[in-house]
Amino acid sequence: MRLSSVIKNTMVALLTGTVCLGGSLPAEAADITGLTVSSVSKPVSLSPLLRWDRYADAVCFELELFDERPGQLNKNGKSPVAIWCNEYVFNNACNVPLYRIVGEDFSGYLWWRVRPLNFDHEPIGEFSSPAEIFVSDGEARMNAPEPMCDDAPKLLYPVYSWVGQHDADKYRVEIYSGNPAKSGGAILLGTLDADLSEKYDDVPRQDSPDVYWRVHAYDKDGEPLGQWSAPKKLKRLKGRQHIAVYGDSISHGGGRMSYSPDIPEYSYLTYLNFRAGNLACSGRTTADMVENFRSDVLPFRPRYLLILGGSNDLRAEWGDPKESINNIRQLSELCVDSGIRPIFLTLPPINPQQIAKAFGDKSADDWRAKFDALNEYIRTLPHIDAAAPFEKLSEGRGMPAELAVDGLHGDVKAKQMMAESINKNWAAAKKSADRWYKAKIKERKS
Repeated sequence: MRLSSVIKNTMVALLTGTVCLGGSLPAEAADITGLTVSSVSKPVSLSPLLRWDRYADAVCFELELFDERPGQLNKNGKSPVAIWCNEYVFNNACNVPLYRIVGEDFSGYLWWRVRPLNFDHEPIGEFSSPAEIFVSDGEARMNAPEPMCDDAPKLLYPVYSWVGQHDADKYRVEIYSGNPAKSGGAILLGTLDADLSEKYDDVPRQDSPDVYWRVHAYDKDGEPLGQWSAPKKLKRLKGRQHIAVYGDSISHGGGRMSYSPDIPEYSYLTYLNFRAGNLACSGRTTADMVENFRSDVLPFRPRYLLILGGSNDLRAEWGDPKESINNIRQLSELCVDSGIRPIFLTLPPINPQQIAKAFGDKSADDWRAKFDALNEYIRTLPHIDAAAPFEKLSEGRGMPAELAVDGLHGDVKAKQMMAESINKNWAAAKKSADRWYKAKIKERKS
């Protein structure tokens, strides 16, 4: 399942835009930092982009605006003197229509602050200290979406994210071989339409050199807003990946509902002690992984392949552990065929109540028995028991909600726990995979 569907199904009517910005994630309940400030010498426009540092546990943010320098403000409550408030800002940026709030001819100082909210729309931290901005009616207004995520990891299946414009209802993404901002030579590879300020690509963009993408916003009547964004060059996996990861959205990345796979903190690969290419794709089943193995894995010629799959199979009513086990067996044989040493990861538990709350999906009543059956088989193969820390914590109750707010995609702490399991057991797992692979080759020759 893709994280964008969470927002679309629960809060899309209130969405103002998603964005990925640089900077490290603060600890729980830490102050929000990095707020946009400006001065007379460096003013913002009447339609500026206000931003702040990423905040690990927020699902969305509440932003307040003031037309006078705030005095004593309650950091834990709404202010009665705020002239504008937006309680549904997803991720850490907002394009604010100041011209509608203070007028088309306004020039002068304003102040603003922001606080983090959870999925239930409850505060999980204090409002930031107010930040001062100087606004000039002569500054050019935001006239296009702004591609972001300069620190995005390299993904076989890209995710495109941008800062949304406040009046946008839809977006269109264009992908090119070559830079479309330069005269001639750029070849259009594909066009994708999006309801949100992000788009998952179903096509790996590895075959064309120098892939660029850009995005355009449209209003509710389908009319263009402003212009195309500046093109952004796509970071791509290149050459052989000695170690690679293959799987579904848990490996693709993302979490906390608002953060997609192009946010590095929400990928367990970020915390590994070794470099690994990310060949995962959100939404995949184990059958999909078998079908796409040759096209997605073989071009990168990995020696070791970490494989995690089955959650999308077995949390569904239709999921049959016998079929998933057979698919895992096929993946192991495909690895041997291709000179690859597989290392399988056990499935972390899910939280059906959180999944229902976030996605509106019902999980299979017997999901636990189906997960246990697949994990039991995986433990007969070269493997790392990534599920064990979560099973110990949950004591059989499923994934703790504090580790995966949507019940399926682990948040930062969960991804760090997965990486810790992999790092701790990596040396032994490699030796096990080497022995298993040699035994398989010998078995085939006999």
